[in-house]
Order: sequence, then C-alpha cells, then structure tokens
Amino acid sequence: MTNKLLINAAAMIENDDLRELYFAILADMPDYIGEVPGSSSGKYHPIQDLGEGGLCRHMWCVGQLIDWKLSLAYYREKYDSRKRDCMRIAGLVHDGRKSGEENGGHTVHEHPILMRNAVINLGKEKFPQLTVDVLRIAFMISSHMGQWNTSKYSEAVLPLPTTEMQMIVHEADYIASRKECTLTIPGFEE
Repeated sequence: MTNKLLINAAAMIENDDLRELYFAILADMPDYIGEVPGSSSGKYHPIQDLGEGGLCRHMWCVGQLIDWKLSLAYYREKYDSRKRDCMRIAGLVHDGRKSGEENGGHTVHEHPILMRNAVINLGKEKFPQLTVDVLRIAFMISSHMGQWNTSKYSEAVLPLPTTEMQMIVHEADYIASRKECTLTIPGFEE
C-alpha cells in the first residue's frame, strides 16, 4: 500500500525517460523500504512518518513539497523540466537506503552516500544515456542531510548542499521531517 504512494508519485515527473529511471530506482531499493518508519527513534518526524510504511510516506512528502515549490513561476522559469524532474526524483528516493543495504533497525549515517552510489551504479548499468540527469539526482541525494552531515557514530562526513537545487531537496527534507509538518497523505489515516 505505501509503495503504491511512491508509484503514484510518478505522476509528478514530466519526462517519460526520467519517469522510467524513477521506476528503476524504486525497484532497486531494499525490500524494507515499505515497512520501516521514517524515523527509527521517533524523535524527529511527524506522526505520519512513524509506524509501518512511514519511510515511504516521508519520501512522498519530500517529493510533494519539492513539486509544490517547483510549480511557482520563479522555479518553472529558472529550471527546465529535466532539472525539475531531477529534484523531484531526488526527493522521492533520497532515503532509499536509510537503514543501509539491509534493515538493521536504525538509520545509517552514510545512507545518503549509499543511495547516491546505488543511483549512479543503476544509471551506468541501465541508463547511460541519462548520465547528466543521474549525476544530478545522485548529488542532490548525497547532500540532503545539510548541516547534519556528521555523526558521533561514524567517521564519514557527508557533503553539504552547494547548489540551489541541492538546497531545495535539503530544505524539503528538513521541513517534511519537522514534527509540526502534517500533510494529507493519500490513503493514510492515523
């Protein structure tokens, strides 16, 4: 049911070839994605992100926030449809390796890098004609944590957003993960 939410989110994507890439990224994500909450501790996310399927609901919310922002005239004029789609896709899949390659029950600090690498590898293997788009998506994913790029549990230092497109994805993730951010999610009832 929750994965259906991410499948239906493909309607946001304007370009057919990027929609195909999006479906391939979804298919490549670990099976646990549709089962786990958006926050393993429950401290940092709104109620709709908790419980079974919460991670998919969180990723949908991030994609929805990005889509709303990109509907503004300023962004529609500034970014062509391909760049807008890359931002949407990055938001919709950014936490696709949140618990690592296999669900360990907690958030893995390096999850943005794991997801970035998965997208790049998938792009090389199945979508070499989309290299520019794949790299855009991958690097927006890798910097989605923003200022929370270090952890006492890891030596890895995640990249910071350095472009406006990266900031749009980071900001949407930040807003969607606030306890006060409650969006109406199709098919979700508390």
